Amino acid sequence: MNQVAFGDTQLLRRGLFLMAEAFEDGRPNALAPHGTGNYLYDYGMLWVKSVNDYWRQTGDVEVLRQVYPVVIDFMRYLEQYKHADTGLLDIPFNPPSRMFYIDTSTYYDRYGQSTAVNAYYYATLLEAATIAERIGMSTDAVTWRQQAEMLKTQVNHYLYRPDQGRYIQTLLEGVAREPSVQAQVWTLAFDLVPDDQTEPVADAILELLATDPSIPNIQVYGMFWVFEALARVGRQREALEIIERYHGRLIDLGATTWWEHFNAHNTYKASLSHGWGGSPTWFLTTHVLGLRRTGTDTWLLRPGLGSVGYAEGALPWQESVVQARWQSSGCQPITVNLKAPRDTRGEVVIPLTDATMILTLNGATVWQDGQALIDGIQARPDGIRIVLTGGEYAIKIDRVCYPVFLPLIQR
Repeated sequence: MNQVAFGDTQLLRRGLFLMAEAFEDGRPNALAPHGTGNYLYDYGMLWVKSVNDYWRQTGDVEVLRQVYPVVIDFMRYLEQYKHADTGLLDIPFNPPSRMFYIDTSTYYDRYGQSTAVNAYYYATLLEAATIAERIGMSTDAVTWRQQAEMLKTQVNHYLYRPDQGRYIQTLLEGVAREPSVQAQVWTLAFDLVPDDQTEPVADAILELLATDPSIPNIQVYGMFWVFEALARVGRQREALEIIERYHGRLIDLGATTWWEHFNAHNTYKASLSHGWGGSPTWFLTTHVLGLRRTGTDTWLLRPGLGSVGYAEGALPWQESVVQARWQSSGCQPITVNLKAPRDTRGEVVIPLTDATMILTLNGATVWQDGQALIDGIQARPDGIRIVLTGGEYAIKIDRVCYPVFLPLIQR
């Protein structure tokens, strides 16, 4: 939320060091200012991701070097939970203190050879490998990437049910528990699902998600990954419907801030202003408007066409902003406008591959008959990519449109 609303990095930097100091023998403390014996390993995994997020925004390699010993200790500590036969993390059932949180509305996803836990571990191996590469620790990077690929294979072998298009919740003491919405969400969000199975798993998320937001089976915290998972397969419209149903209910209940739980108003223990509740703030900028920061001076604009008819917004950028606006209405040409600081560069991805499409950039035709007419434009599996430097741009997309004519019924 900070990335899309304010763009501050100093608070993140300070937090990364404070969290690093709180690790005890490779275990991440769950609470501040001290853990009181509680450790949450998925929180630790998110810390590793946050280290990388900070580097992507700032290019500050020195921070990576300073926290790297903690990363190594943490990754080595996690290895002790690998199952001897499967290679999956196998979390003891009901340990003295909680080890994984996953989501407020779950229980068995935290234990055994859990799909959600191992999805977290897969993503963390890749994040740790990236950190290692950035500071020249190539041996560690190769090892962690190899472990990640092996883990991906094992998760899909032991935990996926192709006939159902769903992942089981966990293998707990030799018993496979039925698929949970969390199992589908984290595997899809963290890119563990085989390419030809992403749509069935996305369908499973929508089928398993509770329809009544007052009786949720995934909570405010877990919704972040619901939206990430659906956006990964271009299901922004369905994600927006969930936001309207779940978060719209909070507005109906009088919410003016993001809540900790969907029923936080029913107990004094729950917060009515909670950081983890704001996933729609991130989702709307990143996946609907489609604007995100990809490096210290690079950005990406990938409009969420089909999610809404119109979107406009800005992304904080040092002392400036990157602005974007797009509109898509029926058979009218799609328009995309972008304004970025001069000392930046990036890509605009038009998520269409229609052979009839004609692209114009600032009034000049740059794509027609399936071919680029200038350098810096090419077709990729995810659409047409246009490489740009900072500046002001207007893109128009024309294509053959086949309107649907409804029969007129005369009385």
